[in-house]
Amino acid sequence: MSKEVSFVVASNVHCAELAILNKQLNDSGGCNNDMSVPELKNRMQEFLTSGYKAIIFEADGIHIGYTLVALNKSPIFVRHFFIIDKFRRQGYGTAAFNKLVEFLEVDKIDLSVLVSNEIGLKFWMSCGLKPYEVFLHYRREINSTK
Repeated sequence: MSKEVSFVVASNVHCAELAILNKQLNDSGGCNNDMSVPELKNRMQEFLTSGYKAIIFEADGIHIGYTLVALNKSPIFVRHFFIIDKFRRQGYGTAAFNKLVEFLEVDKIDLSVLVSNEIGLKFWMSCGLKPYEVFLHYRREINSTK
C-alpha cells in the first residue's frame, strides 16, 4: 500500500529543525561527522544559499523526514535523505523518493551511501538505484605511542 507524502520546500526558518534531523541522520547512518546541532544549523543555512534545496517530507501534517538536494550538479545530487526512525519501513521513504523525482522532473539522480549504512543501501536498491562507483578514503592512523 502506497503512503501519501507531501512536502514543504524549506527556507532559513526551517534550519533549526533541519539541523536536528541532520544530526539524527548522522547518528543513524554511521557518519563520522561530530558537528553539534548549532553547527549543523549554520551549515544548513550555508547549503540553502549555495545551490541546495531542502525539502521537508510530511505525512498527515507531521514532519517525517527531509532531503537536501544539490541543484547545481548534473545529474542532481541528493546529499541527505532521511526518514525519522518511527516512520521507517512503512513505505514513507519510497513514497518520498518518488515524490521527489516527480517534483524535480529528472531522469537521473546521484547520491552516496556510507558503506556502514547497510539498511540505507538496501533501501536505495529497492528504489531502483544501482551501484555506480565506490569512493574510498585513506586515513593515516596516528599512533601516539611512537
